[in-house]
Amino acid sequence: EAARGDLVAWMDCDFSMPPSLLPEMRKALDSVDIVVGSRYVGAAADRRDDRRAVLGSRVINAFARFLLGGGVTDYTSGFVAARKDAVTTLGIRDGYGEYCIDLLARAGKSGFRIAEVPYTCAPRASGESKTATSWSGYLRRGWPYVKTIFQAWRGDGREARPAR
Repeated sequence: EAARGDLVAWMDCDFSMPPSLLPEMRKALDSVDIVVGSRYVGAAADRRDDRRAVLGSRVINAFARFLLGGGVTDYTSGFVAARKDAVTTLGIRDGYGEYCIDLLARAGKSGFRIAEVPYTCAPRASGESKTATSWSGYLRRGWPYVKTIFQAWRGDGREARPAR
């Protein structure tokens, strides 16, 4: 709500997501409400060093696509540009990465237009992952994602409607 412009965007600041993609994402917002940088569409790729993270993302996203559909390939992207009114209407809820699953699932169910642009997720240029460092850590971190997917699939009656 504090954003002054009509558009908002967010991404990881470890340079695993290319800021150079933002102009393309902005252009796509001429015809849609939300644009997701996807590691799984077109010529996209996931080149992170941690193979557990890559595998975990693939499994969670395959599960989300199976249950939620909606044409989104990367529900856990976290690389998003959107019309401010879409984000304000939908609201961002849940924590860590679950917020992205929740936001995109509710946006799709509510009739917001979503597009994806491919990108290559690079190994982080700086910093350390806050996700996990072991298989057990990934399982603990992944469980809230699975719960969020089930909640979105069941529907919680809080879908928003786009103002057009």
